Amino acid sequence: MAQVYGRILCNRPLVSEFSRQPCVYYKSEISWEYDEVECYRKYLNSEGDVTYSERISEGEYQNALRLGSRAKSYPGRMTAKKSGLGYSAPSSFQKRVDPGYSDSFPQKSNPGYFGAASFPQKPGSGYPGSDAFQKKPGYPDYPQKLGSPAYPEKLPFSEAGSPQKYYNNVYSDPSTGREYLLERETRTRDETLHSVVRQIPFFIEDETGRVRVDPTGAEVEAMAVVDERVFPGKGPSRFNFDLKRYLSQVRTENRSTRSFIYKEWVIPVDAMAFAMGQVRFEAGDPVIRKPLSGGRFMIAPKSPEALLEEQRSNASSYLVLSIVLLGIGVFTVLYLLQSLQPYR
Repeated sequence: MAQVYGRILCNRPLVSEFSRQPCVYYKSEISWEYDEVECYRKYLNSEGDVTYSERISEGEYQNALRLGSRAKSYPGRMTAKKSGLGYSAPSSFQKRVDPGYSDSFPQKSNPGYFGAASFPQKPGSGYPGSDAFQKKPGYPDYPQKLGSPAYPEKLPFSEAGSPQKYYNNVYSDPSTGREYLLERETRTRDETLHSVVRQIPFFIEDETGRVRVDPTGAEVEAMAVVDERVFPGKGPSRFNFDLKRYLSQVRTENRSTRSFIYKEWVIPVDAMAFAMGQVRFEAGDPVIRKPLSGGRFMIAPKSPEALLEEQRSNASSYLVLSIVLLGIGVFTVLYLLQSLQPYR
């Protein structure tokens, strides 16, 4: 593999499209940035859930609007049953007493046992078992039993589901009767309208002489010389490109232009450049070409020191990223191992 660093020479150079520079390589691109309106029809089921969505054209959207819509509410779906404390006949509930109270604890033989009433009471104290205690009308006898009129029976489950849905504009397909919603969404996208790459053979000259370079198949790191955004209605572009010709080749329905982006990369004549490839002799002259064995072939308007520094920087970034990922992996494994250990 041969390496050479020197000044670029060319008798009949190219002229780049945008910057109009004499060069031996250029790449030009025009991108179209636009907002696109997308229309969707979303079908509903009997519970008001969207079951299917399809993209429709602007014409279909307008036709559906002309059919008219109406507001409608949907009951929602009963999704599951959850354990709860629902009471039947809540109007009959007089006093809430735990039905298992009398069966959960051993009862004393003293009929006046009820909390503090289990202690000997003086006459006229008003506690159960005393001579002055009288049951108030409407209160049940203790203990109460599950299902008695005074203690309503608990329901083992209460149903829970999705809440009621309400839509202001629900449309209906007259042919099928299916109900649906209409939605319009605006998305920003970009599309390449024009892209061209041109290159020609050239010479690299240093203090020892010069060598011919054929850039076919090379990895090229060119210099960015144009990166400009042109907005519509802001005056003509300085690049003097007929964009209508390119726009006529793409779909423009429901799309509004945001901007046009011009980009260009070049390797100019008289710049210092570095080339690495395989040397072959043609008509007795050395030529650097792409290696037949599949080795690396690159051309860059940079010095070997700058390229080496870039490689070191990239290697350092990869090393730091690898260490961080390794640390995350080790921490995750240790955490999982710790979580699998039984609690003591």
